[in-house]
Amino acid sequence: MSSPTTSAWQQGFVATLLHRRRWVPEIHSKNGQERAFAERIAVNTPIQGSAADLMKLAMIRVRASLKHGHPSARLLLQVHDELLLECPAEEASGLSERVRTEMEGCFELSVPLRVTVGRGPTWFDVH
Repeated sequence: MSSPTTSAWQQGFVATLLHRRRWVPEIHSKNGQERAFAERIAVNTPIQGSAADLMKLAMIRVRASLKHGHPSARLLLQVHDELLLECPAEEASGLSERVRTEMEGCFELSVPLRVTVGRGPTWFDVH
């Protein structure tokens, strides 16, 4: 497997897990600072970009699942690798498990995706 910087040098782009491309033309720059910045982009994009791809897939699955199983629940917010949902207190337990299942199953990897679920009356209380 080639390194992301080698891939960027040869192809002019790096790709995420779901094949989203980020072009890195500065990888060929004669300016060392520009080239170093492009190398950092080449290393970072497959990691953070793939995490973003997985989060987007998880959000789509969770939203679709809410429509069918928990219509009173709402997906309020996504921050980095967290989803914040709102639901009636009596639905919280079932909703938590549904969200965990949907997020862990959003994409098959060679290692399992593990999701930690928290519940509380406020986002602060969950942490």
